[in-house]
Amino acid sequence: MDTLKLYIHQHQIDPEIIDLIQGLHPENPLRMINQNTLQIDAELDLYEPLDYEEIYNLILTDFDQPTCFILLPKPLHALLTESFILSTIDALPKHYYQGEDYLLTLIKRSKETIPTLQKALSHRLEKSLIETCLAMADANMNLSIAAKKLYMHRNSLHYRIDKIIEETGINIKTFKGLSVFTQLFRH
Repeated sequence: MDTLKLYIHQHQIDPEIIDLIQGLHPENPLRMINQNTLQIDAELDLYEPLDYEEIYNLILTDFDQPTCFILLPKPLHALLTESFILSTIDALPKHYYQGEDYLLTLIKRSKETIPTLQKALSHRLEKSLIETCLAMADANMNLSIAAKKLYMHRNSLHYRIDKIIEETGINIKTFKGLSVFTQLFRH
């Protein structure tokens, strides 16, 4: 099971939302960070996964209160400090965000967060792994072409890709995930 960090942010957290989220994760303690934000560690069950986007839509429908949902995989949460997340959450449009969506929205809307994100990724990944991401983007996600540009066997490239995903929680096999790296290290 993978661990996710779920942040829920509203103007003022509704007590019924606390009950709803705690009911979904009775084994995990819910933490009120402040009157606007709560956080819970959620276990991702591969056999019976919760649809957090559906839960977000339910909250919007039933409570009619603008809500920001941020769902981060453990490796991505480890890259970012909680104070960084809390400092950015107020400025985000009230929406449902998974890891890559959250990062891309920050890059687009809060340019001042770019150096922090670059630094976090640079500390976690060797320079060669960041170059791997950029080579994949240059090759339009064609792994054979990217491997040739990097002068490596395709299997070695797969190993690097898996390592990047494991270390960051950013799935660079998708356009969104790869876009995070190109937006941060190319622009």
